Amino acid sequence: MKKAFAAVLLLIIILSFPVAITAQGYVPAENEQLIDKVVAVVGDQIILLSDLRQQINNLMLEKNMDLNTPEHILQSLFREVLQDMINEQLLLVKAAQDSIEVDYQQVDMIERQQLEGIRGSTTPEELAKVGLTEQQLRYMIREDAYNYVLTQTLSNQIASTLSVTPQDMDAWIVANRDSIPEIPEQYKISHVLLYAKVSEEKKAKVKAELQVILDRIKNGEDFGALAKEFSQDPGSAQFDGDLGYFARGMMVPEFDAAAFALEVGEISEIIETQYGYHFLKTTEIRGDEVRASHILLLLTPDENDIEKITEQLGQYKTDIESGTSKFEDIAREYSEDEMSKNLGGKLQWLERGQGLASFIEAAEKLEKGQVSDPFKTEYGYHIIQLDDYKPAHTINVKDDNYEIRSIVMQKKKYEELQRVIEKLKENAYISIRLE
Repeated sequence: MKKAFAAVLLLIIILSFPVAITAQGYVPAENEQLIDKVVAVVGDQIILLSDLRQQINNLMLEKNMDLNTPEHILQSLFREVLQDMINEQLLLVKAAQDSIEVDYQQVDMIERQQLEGIRGSTTPEELAKVGLTEQQLRYMIREDAYNYVLTQTLSNQIASTLSVTPQDMDAWIVANRDSIPEIPEQYKISHVLLYAKVSEEKKAKVKAELQVILDRIKNGEDFGALAKEFSQDPGSAQFDGDLGYFARGMMVPEFDAAAFALEVGEISEIIETQYGYHFLKTTEIRGDEVRASHILLLLTPDENDIEKITEQLGQYKTDIESGTSKFEDIAREYSEDEMSKNLGGKLQWLERGQGLASFIEAAEKLEKGQVSDPFKTEYGYHIIQLDDYKPAHTINVKDDNYEIRSIVMQKKKYEELQRVIEKLKENAYISIRLE
């Protein structure tokens, strides 16, 4: 994603600088108070000046640019960002037309990672200084994560119609003969992922505790006061449980269904999501959006729950090492990673700097074919098997067939996406309003 969430504090500081948009492009303006407005319309969707400013500043962060950058470069950046936002809206419209289904596990994972990173470096007080609440930030992250997964799913569907031939790969080698890249050391890994499960006894206890709170509200006590006292959602508890406005599909399905089924002022019964037990109150309805407050009690695994999972993974390792089971069979039957389990737990080649640092750290201790001890990551609990290893080297067809195929496929995918976007433009209403 283009949004540099890891640098959110810098982002919001830069966003506090006033800028003006003219027909000629992006122009800094001293001490100018901006009023938000529509800068483009794509179909029945709008692009706001505030969103455009945010995107511009995100890209400035990534490119190490500041407000002293020459004006012609800023104008070029402005045109690039606005066109990207228009293209994104076109793809979102197509995704809706094609009824693309979003993997909410991916949305949740992206949202959770970004929120955890922000909370580790930014306090609510720092956000407040630039006029943002954590609920607003959370909504922005959720929306961006949702749109990102939606457009990626669409682009993957488009890519599924493409193929890469040996002739395509040879042509790429010839065309890039003078700039063949270096490949860092790589690890081919399979993994089994398990989530620590909360015991049924503990779930019943937590649900009963939440029922007591719900009964108190039904008996006339203040929702906001009890949310502040009891809710374990740090992003909303301090604001009386208020989550702000959200559109259908922006929350996990169980929460989403409850929120949009309620009338204003109505309180739901207790619902269970992957985060824990909640009940919620819809406070406003605005077009296709609702505003809701909730009280959440987390379902957090305790030491006994974690011990059960690590023992289970340890038994899988023993069975694999003794020859009783094969790693790929264990992954297919038991792994909770829906994206890799049907592949026997196999992941793509990994290298440093691509994320999954814990996997690489574990893989470094293994010989080819060995299985790791259980370990924890932000995703859950794992064992991995080192399937293969490549030292750093210059890319070549013999050793890097997959990498070259991926590079060529990305090029074809980009070209096909541009073709699709241009086709969408022929039939879409697009109005740019910069005056």
